[in-house]
Amino acid sequence: MKHRCLALALSVVLSPMALVACGDDGAGIREGHYIGDLVSFRLDGLSAASFRIAGIDCSIPHPDHPVVSLCVNRPAGIPMDTLSVSPTGGFEGQVGDIWVTGEISAGQRVASGTWRYESTCYVPAESACVTEGVWEADWREITVSAPKPDATTSVDIVLEEDTGPVAPPTGTPDPGDPGPVEFPTEASDHQKEAAEIFAEIRGLIGHYALPQDSAINAAAQAHADYYSLHAMSYSQIGLSPHQQNAEWTEGFVGVNVGDRLTHFGVPLGGGWSEVMSFTGTVQGSFDGWMETLYHRVPLVHPNTAVWGYGLALSGASAEVLDSTYGAAGSTEPARWPVPWATGVYRSWGGWESPQPPLPADEVYPSGPIITITFANGTAPEIFLSAELTGPDGALVPIQIQTPQNDSWLKTTWAAYSYDPLQFASTYTVTFRGKRDGSDYVDTWSFTTE
Repeated sequence: MKHRCLALALSVVLSPMALVACGDDGAGIREGHYIGDLVSFRLDGLSAASFRIAGIDCSIPHPDHPVVSLCVNRPAGIPMDTLSVSPTGGFEGQVGDIWVTGEISAGQRVASGTWRYESTCYVPAESACVTEGVWEADWREITVSAPKPDATTSVDIVLEEDTGPVAPPTGTPDPGDPGPVEFPTEASDHQKEAAEIFAEIRGLIGHYALPQDSAINAAAQAHADYYSLHAMSYSQIGLSPHQQNAEWTEGFVGVNVGDRLTHFGVPLGGGWSEVMSFTGTVQGSFDGWMETLYHRVPLVHPNTAVWGYGLALSGASAEVLDSTYGAAGSTEPARWPVPWATGVYRSWGGWESPQPPLPADEVYPSGPIITITFANGTAPEIFLSAELTGPDGALVPIQIQTPQNDSWLKTTWAAYSYDPLQFASTYTVTFRGKRDGSDYVDTWSFTTE
């Protein structure tokens, strides 16, 4: 997954049984959602609707210093379109600036294909930059929550114990499988798309998908609309995007996040959070949040319980994700990049407010932000050290942020190199601490793009 730009009852299972074509074994192509690392879409009849492809770029490395790129091009925004599918399951077409081919396998719940991205670099001279690859996406079952009669009692979000009528899923799902994707029946298309993306992230970190809540959706959407309407006024007086001004009465809901959640009947006993971005797309907002340090935490935190999403495009674009905390569904810590991840961005430009610190003699871009986030009450009491080793086994100089030196962090340890990492190289990160008097060591590897 690529990341860009910042400024988190009764079920009805959608039937996937409609047939659009028959394979050689007589099994039909399944309608529904297909989700992969690069591609996602919804097969509806003979249309691959909301076909989205993310994480594509094209770079030309410096001939003498391969760690440095002379040029890096990426498609504008997150390319998305609708493609026509043949009765046998094949399709091809342009999605934004990317040419895509694909085949949906009858009876196998999988789609796969190729992509090709062409652009032009002007450094050191005008030249073509072409990159291509393959993609794969699996069919996913989508579960829709029935409307709740009283949003104020839908979930207990007490932090220290689970005493409420609805508990988060427990245990650890299969790797990459977040379980059913839940969203309210009245959710907008943007909110449904957010639910799919958020579920994918939770599955990657080894946790179950979290239910999207009607009341929190309403609060997040109301604030996105408010910011979009009053963006010029925000800029003129320097008001935090997370606040509202009661003097700007149109669309006013509440000054702070807690006020707005309370307005829509959301219980706040376990705490809450809000993250915002200004990318104009659902995928862009999640990509941006996941690339950061502080805005990533609510999305991966084991104690995040329920959440909602809002996106506004009528004025200035704004995306809002509000969430509340509760009992952890799993005590397994959340690691990012996930162990054995590939295609990890080599660098990050520091696009976050507040911006994670660097020493006075260092400047962004840095390496990617590496985090491990513990469930409340499970974090080692003492942090001892963190180290990052490169493909040659040598130590990479890093910045380390923990609750011991960063008031924005409570149960998260973070590390990031001062300089961008090397292309297509495997790195290993190790965190050490003390838990209940015993040594705690957590180590894993990932590979850059």
